[in-house]
Amino acid sequence: MKKLYLLMAISFSLLITAISCTPEPIPEPTPATFTVTNLIVTPLKAQPEEIITITAEVTNTGDTSGSYLAILILDDEMQAQRDVYVAPNTKGYVRFRVKGGMGNYTVSVGGVVASYTIELSAERQAEARYYYEIYLRYTNAVDLYLEQANKYRDMAIATYQSDAEKWNWEMAQAHANWMGEVLIDEDMHEFSDDFADISERYMVKARHAQDKAREYYGLYLKTKQ
Repeated sequence: MKKLYLLMAISFSLLITAISCTPEPIPEPTPATFTVTNLIVTPLKAQPEEIITITAEVTNTGDTSGSYLAILILDDEMQAQRDVYVAPNTKGYVRFRVKGGMGNYTVSVGGVVASYTIELSAERQAEARYYYEIYLRYTNAVDLYLEQANKYRDMAIATYQSDAEKWNWEMAQAHANWMGEVLIDEDMHEFSDDFADISERYMVKARHAQDKAREYYGLYLKTKQ
């Protein structure tokens, strides 16, 4: 009986040893899994058309390498995209460059959100105001000169018509024929020429003011870029 118990104990011990020596199965590597963090915008306040750099950190928490498609969303619209290759359990970085006009902007990459502002510096704001004020002055001058030009044009027309009414055309024509002249238009325009000349001078001033207004408005727009 003792021999039987001894054999059973030895068999059980051998069984335990065999079980404990069986290798555990090797787990399958987890696929590449990405998270986006540390979205950085530089500078946060920029000038119009100044290049803005947007950088994000992409971490692969999986056991295999992989590529992450980073998509830049600017004010709810896709602006650009980049492929980032990241090794297992390491970090990679993606960078975008953008620029634009004045305003407040919101950007996001992989659900991480940041914002920035584009505005004129104090110096450029003062310069823009200066050019715009001159533009307004020339615009007002155009209106004034056109008003005066139309005024003297109407006076010239009225004077010419009044002068024509005073003349007896048949007598004037007969007198012109007797003097060997063809017509007497110069006499007819005598009283209206001065007003017409004044009107034309105002028109020239109006055209000049209009050209200057365009020039300074262009400078104003340039300072805002």
